Amino acid sequence: MDEFRVRTRIIDPVGSDDRPFLRSFLASLGLDFEDDVELSAVVSDGDSVIATASLAGDVIKCVGVLPGREGEGAAARAVSAVVSEAEAKGRRRLFVYTRPANAPVFKSLGFISLASTPDVALLENDPKAFAAWADGVAGLLPGGAAEGAVVVNGNPFTRGHRYLIERAAAACRGGNLLVLVVAGERSSFPGAVREALVRAGTADIGNVVVASAGPYCVSGATFPAYYLKEKSRASELQAALDAELFASRIAPALGLRRRFVGTEPYCPVTEAYNAALARALPGHGLELVEMPRVELAGAAISASAVRTAIREGDMGRVAELVPATTMEWLRSPEAERVIRTIRAGSGRH
Repeated sequence: MDEFRVRTRIIDPVGSDDRPFLRSFLASLGLDFEDDVELSAVVSDGDSVIATASLAGDVIKCVGVLPGREGEGAAARAVSAVVSEAEAKGRRRLFVYTRPANAPVFKSLGFISLASTPDVALLENDPKAFAAWADGVAGLLPGGAAEGAVVVNGNPFTRGHRYLIERAAAACRGGNLLVLVVAGERSSFPGAVREALVRAGTADIGNVVVASAGPYCVSGATFPAYYLKEKSRASELQAALDAELFASRIAPALGLRRRFVGTEPYCPVTEAYNAALARALPGHGLELVEMPRVELAGAAISASAVRTAIREGDMGRVAELVPATTMEWLRSPEAERVIRTIRAGSGRH
């Protein structure tokens, strides 16, 4: 690669006029351009584009290099440019999802592997970040460890969540139960609110400790599929990666021996996630414990049912599905914006 001919251009923000060009370049490589991209780096050799990389939130994605130009450092140049732009925006912790075969490119730029399956690798650019998060959670746990864990999104916290956590806490037989709340702002209820509602709704259960999952419980909303030939497998691969991350990194760091989940007879995505955990955990000496979901009038209590009732204005139904602590928040002025958004039909999942 002739360094005197090669140039890197930053597109920030990526506008409607830029998207067709980026989409066309990636399509020529068998890759997709994803709509949540905020900025892109384009590497050109003379008049020819040879590589791109993009940023969406804290995830680097849409990385592609022209066939025949692999191994010349063009992809690394594009990724480095995106990292620099992200840091300038105050985003210092970045993640990459990629094919395992492409992981060495990112490792050469200082990224470290968090978890890997045969299909997907997850890497992070801060080698100390996971340990810092795990140490922070361990500091909340008496003795620095927990017997088991439950992971919830809590969008919002329901009687179903409460039932699962009660049962799991009782099964821990005097040990601690760690409840990790999925972080981020990809849900109708803000992350801080979801965590606060879980904390309030379990405050009376003596051996329960609630903590943020940080960025280490993978959200399907942030999992990129631009490099997957079979897009229908995205949920399956995300579940497998998340299960491996929990089993190989989170559980050992926090002394966990069991993961508790509710059975899922209705949602194929959650059912597939439970199946992924069942495959991953035993190989790491961990036990998956599935517990029957609590039902009301023959239907499982779920957060989606709560949001549907809010959308329909049926707050009486909501009160049947959530604990008093969640209902108290929903009646507060703080909840008005969330409720308006859900009723307008523009709320996230």
